[in-house]
Amino acid sequence: MSVPPDLQEALRREVGVHLAHRMPDLRGALSRTFSWRSVTRSLVVAVVVGTVVNGINQGPEMLAGHWPVIWKLALTYLVPFFVASYGSYAAFRSAR
Repeated sequence: MSVPPDLQEALRREVGVHLAHRMPDLRGALSRTFSWRSVTRSLVVAVVVGTVVNGINQGPEMLAGHWPVIWKLALTYLVPFFVASYGSYAAFRSAR
């Protein structure tokens, strides 16, 4: 099933106008998400949550004197950082 060329052009125009209208919101949200204040907040969340989750997941092994699994350790801190950063982005994007 093909879309008629006139409908394709109308959709392209409408979507382009919609995206151009939203572009300042996107840029503003991204710049605020990667501002020092937001990144610092995300880092604090990552350290607190990552430490708790790492203690739950690898605590017994670490207390027994074994080294933690490095990739698990890295992901345990990166995931909360990315989640907190995305939460900031979503909040800034929805605030107008």
